[in-house]
Amino acid sequence: MGIIHFNNPSREEYPVVGVDVSKYQGAIDWNQLIEQDISFAYIKATEGSSHVDEYYDANFNNALKTGIRVGAYHFFSFESSGKKQAENYCKNVSITEGMLPPVIDVEYYGDKKCVDDIDVDIVRKNLREMVDILEEEYGLKPVLYVTKNSYDTIVNGYFDDCDLWYRSVYSKVPKEVNWTFWQYSNRTVLNGYEGEERYIDVNVFNGTREEFEELGSGTNVHDLNGSSEETKEIESLWSKESASESSVKLESKLVDGEIELIIPQYNGSSDQRVEYLIDGEKKCDFNFIFPEQITEIETCDYNFDGNVDIVFVGYNHGKKDFWLYRGCVREYEEDTCYFVNDDDIESYVEKELSDDYSAENIINALTNGLVNGEISSYSDAYKAIVAFNQIENESLDLKYSLVYIDEDDIPELLVDDTGYWISVYSFSNSIVTEPMEYCAYGVGGCVNYEYVPYKNSLRYFGHDMETYGHTLMTIENNKLVTTYSEDCYYEEETVNYNNYTDEQLSPEELKNKVEEYNSCAFEELYGEYTEEEIIEQLQ
Repeated sequence: MGIIHFNNPSREEYPVVGVDVSKYQGAIDWNQLIEQDISFAYIKATEGSSHVDEYYDANFNNALKTGIRVGAYHFFSFESSGKKQAENYCKNVSITEGMLPPVIDVEYYGDKKCVDDIDVDIVRKNLREMVDILEEEYGLKPVLYVTKNSYDTIVNGYFDDCDLWYRSVYSKVPKEVNWTFWQYSNRTVLNGYEGEERYIDVNVFNGTREEFEELGSGTNVHDLNGSSEETKEIESLWSKESASESSVKLESKLVDGEIELIIPQYNGSSDQRVEYLIDGEKKCDFNFIFPEQITEIETCDYNFDGNVDIVFVGYNHGKKDFWLYRGCVREYEEDTCYFVNDDDIESYVEKELSDDYSAENIINALTNGLVNGEISSYSDAYKAIVAFNQIENESLDLKYSLVYIDEDDIPELLVDDTGYWISVYSFSNSIVTEPMEYCAYGVGGCVNYEYVPYKNSLRYFGHDMETYGHTLMTIENNKLVTTYSEDCYYEEETVNYNNYTDEQLSPEELKNKVEEYNSCAFEELYGEYTEEEIIEQLQ
């Protein structure tokens, strides 16, 4: 098919590997599979209200003889009651010492391709019914096997009490998903089976071998590591069990006023949002990945753009975790903002800190210990910015320069992904801002950016299918603002002038203003130095 599969989870991080099989693998030689580092197997037992996999009994019993950990899974039907499906499973899957928890496979199939093809409320009701019956019968809450689609539309927020088996064969499981098993491959070829299907599904367990041995002994992964009791004893700012919303007051040197976050009482909905207020006035709300508990919330500016970022620390399934939300200002709307979850930077912090998560440690790892608003020199600020850009854009060959765009004697820091985009940072009164953020340029559209040293005058040359010309700009209130432009149609001599300011100018005055602006000695904005060279200049 021309598809390259990159998933190959670390065996150090995920030492327990297993397979899931059905009639399509046929009769299996389990001794051969064990020799290929397979520690467990889930075998399809039933489907819907009546179907039984023809190879289930043989494969389950033969696997047990080898000592491998074995479990049975059921393919869930959207068209049968939960009770009938549970009865089918219980009738065909005997309780066996050491068996893994039951699994219910919840995924779209046939003509049931998406949530529009089902009555989701009835499906959830039937699924809950089956979960409860199997838990009572086997003494273990079932694990739910999900795809991204079935998780997002059916399971998320409604079955948080169940462990998850998540299918993601092209990438890692999303960070916000708390998973127990991860099906990372559906196209592995192993020795030991000769069914009609050449490939076999391969999975990893999210934990140690010791934790895996505890699975199926009367407890689910939710309860391993003492999660429930441990996290309840920790003082929290918010938890899913709270009977009311939480209000958290915060401060930042970047905001003239009191910041307040309102975190709603958890109701299981994926549409719940956190509200962000300043001095009681709501500025925005944002989607939030609700953990079991939140124990710390701190503000910072880890990317040094002059906007407030928020660090959350808490617990999920008894394990300490954290979430980063980057603050952004909407273009052309200076008094509005929004927050986005910063997955890429979270991945860097995970590698740096392992599991030693605290708000202070996380912020220091990203900012070199600098607090935007309390920075003593531009050199310290720019060194931290270079370090952050190398983290955020580790695959790019960035170049840097010190330039004098505004009218003071403190240089601006230019970051250049040559031929693609530039960013410019400015420093004043202990605060760093980013008046030019990922400004695109290159072959199409905007060709390049230029500036007049010490004059706060910028422009870029642009073109499209019909016109070409210069757009003139300045920096006001730490934002790049368009002032005037000129454009001309190809093969025509007439120049059109545009005024984007509040000035009342006649056509002649506007023309003179633009021509005077363009007569200045502009220099190109581009990055000239490597990371090491710019750091040496900043010493």
